[in-house]
Amino acid sequence: MAQELYTRFDLLLQQYRLFTLSPSDDKNSPIEGSIRTRNFNDGTPFEVLSYARESSKLMNLIYIDQETVLVPANVGAALRRLRYRNEPRHLWVDFICVGQRSLSERSFYIRFMKTILRKCVRVLVWFGPNLTPPGESSTASEEDVGRGLQLIERICNKDPSLLQDLEKRAADVIFEPEPGMRLVTQEQQQDLENALQSPPIWKDLWTIRDICLAPQVHLVTGSHVLDWAKIEGLLGDGSYAKSICGLTYHGLVSILFRMMEMVARIDHQRQTMRNVLAGSEAQSEQSLLAVMGQFRSVETADSRDLTYSMINLATDMDDLRIDCGDSPGRLFSNLTELLINRDENLDVIYQGPWRSFPADTFDSGYGYSISSPTVEKPSWAANFQKSPHGRLFPSNCPYKAGRPSCEVPCRVIDGKVLVAKGVKLGRVGKIKQSDYDYQKGMDWINPEGGPRVMRKDSLPMEYLDLYLDRAVLMESDATTQEYVTGESCLRAFWRTLVMDCGSPPTIRLTARQIESEDAISGLGGY
Repeated sequence: MAQELYTRFDLLLQQYRLFTLSPSDDKNSPIEGSIRTRNFNDGTPFEVLSYARESSKLMNLIYIDQETVLVPANVGAALRRLRYRNEPRHLWVDFICVGQRSLSERSFYIRFMKTILRKCVRVLVWFGPNLTPPGESSTASEEDVGRGLQLIERICNKDPSLLQDLEKRAADVIFEPEPGMRLVTQEQQQDLENALQSPPIWKDLWTIRDICLAPQVHLVTGSHVLDWAKIEGLLGDGSYAKSICGLTYHGLVSILFRMMEMVARIDHQRQTMRNVLAGSEAQSEQSLLAVMGQFRSVETADSRDLTYSMINLATDMDDLRIDCGDSPGRLFSNLTELLINRDENLDVIYQGPWRSFPADTFDSGYGYSISSPTVEKPSWAANFQKSPHGRLFPSNCPYKAGRPSCEVPCRVIDGKVLVAKGVKLGRVGKIKQSDYDYQKGMDWINPEGGPRVMRKDSLPMEYLDLYLDRAVLMESDATTQEYVTGESCLRAFWRTLVMDCGSPPTIRLTARQIESEDAISGLGGY
């Protein structure tokens, strides 16, 4: 990238660069534009381009102020689609507007993006063409995604002809369908999947951040534009969304509602941010751990992405130092130390999904190992990245053991050693009443004799056998049979499995919660 384009500007004055895309009536002509330093007082309306940061190494050549610049192919395709025929278009594009070789500038923009996104007219979410070579990806084509967005818009608009066709299909295919049921075809079901699940933008944390903070969002493909407000309206009409059904291997399901799980999660966070930014009484604060927990299942190429992308959605992280030159381990250590000092406890280490794994693999709990991305960090630092197997480790909060707080600020030696005082109680071993072996996907009984095998899909039953004896299930009064604690055997069993706690944060179950869980599980009648 031509460095002479990136003259220094005053970060403290909240100046920013803006890319002006030159018009052209020839869709095949070279992409041209210019960069200018601006401030928000000049009133120039602009849009933000948001796109998936794919692993593809393909690059496109564009011209900025007569200088040749290489940009990701996804960005090049988006600019070609967004270019007007007769007038310039003002865009903020991170790869173009941020000096990629300047660590200080990149670090500054991680926080400053909240301001950029709140000041823009709208965010343009580019679904983009499938740039992955054939045979290496199942991502839908640009045309497939376009058809899916068009179908979603017709559903959002409650297109009478579409709904009539879907209701007729439900009546023809299903015996005594429920009133108002609409059944999509297999082709329509695939179109919905192409738009709602296949595109990589639904798995890109930076795009998710942009959608959550933008005043307006447009979903853009080569042939179609869909306003997020229509999706928001569809999600707000839950009974209508659930009426759009499809046939799968598992039978009849509310296909649209199921496919919109990630979309609904993003929209919920978007609504939360509206309340937070407005300072509403409903919710005026948002913790980083809470919002990271919402999207911790999203795969990332860089283990720092979850923290850096979600920090703009939090209200409690003004003190966290951001430096793009820091390693993931350094970032995780700094964040862990900050949380300990602020909360005056070690809950960030002992509670929630942010476990610390010393190696690149760890025991799943079922007798086999799961790979985890290696992050070189102190053993006490929480691992703020996706963890495929999260457990809750209660500290003093749920069981009221020890002092309610620790001495702060905590002492960290050379950024590696956390000085702590405590009492070593030893290690709790597994409870075994017989010779069991934990293996994945095997039958209950080892065909070669030897130890009995616990299957992953039947672990509660197997644990019940360990704790109480399976004969408990054979008793007609199993749900009322008294245990030594004075409650039923099954209630004692499930309370033991969950450590008598809810999550997160980990707190002891109340009597009301216990009764409620019994009712949900069908174990009432005590």
